[in-house]
Amino acid sequence: MSRPGSRFRESATYALELAVIGAIYFVLAKIGLILASINASATPIWPPTGLALAAMLLRGYRVAPAILLASFAANATTAGTIETSIAIGVGNMLEGVVGAWLVNRWSGGRDTFATSANVVRFSLIGFLPTALSATIGVGSLTLAGIADASKFGPIWLTWWLGDLAGALVITPAVVLWARSAAPAFQGQDVIESAAVYAGTGAIGILAFSPLIEQTAQRAPLAFLAILPLLWSALRLSQRETATVTLLLSIFAVWATLLGGGPFARESLNESFMLVMMFMISTAVPSLALSAEVAVRRQAEAELRRARRELKLLLERQTAALEAINRALRQVSGHAETLRARVLSRNAVQELESIEIAARRGESLTQWLLSREVSSHITEDPILVQIKSES
Repeated sequence: MSRPGSRFRESATYALELAVIGAIYFVLAKIGLILASINASATPIWPPTGLALAAMLLRGYRVAPAILLASFAANATTAGTIETSIAIGVGNMLEGVVGAWLVNRWSGGRDTFATSANVVRFSLIGFLPTALSATIGVGSLTLAGIADASKFGPIWLTWWLGDLAGALVITPAVVLWARSAAPAFQGQDVIESAAVYAGTGAIGILAFSPLIEQTAQRAPLAFLAILPLLWSALRLSQRETATVTLLLSIFAVWATLLGGGPFARESLNESFMLVMMFMISTAVPSLALSAEVAVRRQAEAELRRARRELKLLLERQTAALEAINRALRQVSGHAETLRARVLSRNAVQELESIEIAARRGESLTQWLLSREVSSHITEDPILVQIKSES
């Protein structure tokens, strides 16, 4: 039975957990809603989806109230009514709950980024809960008259892709960093990780920075983003790959928001739609490649360990065989010595004497077995004669 003090600490810890997650969700939601263009509540960039899904994968469904309350507060203080804010909050909460349940059920849960197959499953699973949230949100806005029914499709598509991009870019980074062990932050990998991040920053500024004039010759520089993604995927871990994807996405959003970069168009919503496609198209393949490389690297490590164990076993077997060989040589030497002694003249005479005594003993034994021995066996004349002869 738990003590009152223990229950109080558990409740306080749970309340603090909800408060922290809710506060972070609220801040990310407000940042995302600043980018809304086609509708005040529909933004093409919605990072809170990634946070909500990661929180439920890491901490369980118990954090769902934090998502509900934070989403409600963010929408109620931005646009819409109390009713629509509640509906949107419920939709965002269900998005996290359904997404986490599907990932736990079909894609390895927290380990969904460990293999390329699970990365693909995670990406496909992301389509369903984000569509659910978009449907609930846009549906409630349309029923309340806040959103134009004729624009339901474009608003729904913007909402859905924004949530999907948030799930595919934010969730891997949060989950992988949260599950990183202490040894992962030591050694040569730390230096190489820092180099990758520095290279990502340099490429982000060169390819996306709005501070540099965008020209037709500069537009292809966006393809340089492939370099740090390949570097991190082939040389480092899924954590670094997810982080590089997140950093490149931040640079792309920053440039587009200020009207620069390769994705800038006349319509801000159209520009951010291009940014979302860039985020999605870089996140999934690079993370899948990184997971595949990690699996191969682990298989090679296990193969090397198996070879070392096999080599050690062979060395032990070789040592045992050599010991047996030495023992056999000793036995062979003793056998030669015994053979030489047995074949000597004195040994032959002794063996003949032993053979005669054995035969006489055998005859006596057979005779005793063929007769009933009485208590006066010592008076038997035959035995007396045998004794005299001996």
